[in-house]
Amino acid sequence: IALLVISSLSLHLVPFLETELDFSKVSAAQVVMVVTGVTMVAQPIGGFLGDRFPKAYIAAATLLAHSTALFLLATADDFSQVILASVIQGMAWGIRGPILTAMRGDFFGRKSFAIILGFSQFVMMGGQVIGPLLAGYMADHYSYSAGFKIISGMTLSGVFLFLFLKSPQPPLSQRPHGPKLERSP
Repeated sequence: IALLVISSLSLHLVPFLETELDFSKVSAAQVVMVVTGVTMVAQPIGGFLGDRFPKAYIAAATLLAHSTALFLLATADDFSQVILASVIQGMAWGIRGPILTAMRGDFFGRKSFAIILGFSQFVMMGGQVIGPLLAGYMADHYSYSAGFKIISGMTLSGVFLFLFLKSPQPPLSQRPHGPKLERSP
């Protein structure tokens, strides 16, 4: 769900800034630089937080931040609001990556990590395809702002998915059994 925002902004941020907010190419590039720079700085912060706090709550907070950033961007009317949205987006993106990778390891261990990562990335491609298509369709027929607001609402649902996420349990047949107790005669 987060990739609805990330892929939409990766493809449509500069055209949105140029067409709907009349930013120059240089100003639009500066916004992309802010998102990228903040994302880079936030990645180790995500690792630090994930080692100290419940990862599902951090992941929920990042989805809330993705949604908030996109909504702020959709309603922005000056450079400072765009920069605020860009900082929030960069923090959410940077923190979310290490958290979700660590959650996969926590839930499934190392034995099946590669297949779990590969399958989850296959599923994530749905967001990478749907987000830009929806944003582009809305831009062609209505506005980028309208598309960004819809995607923001869709992304907000991810907050609840993480808040109610439970660690998967292995089937009873695969659960380790405690030490056997010997009966005394």
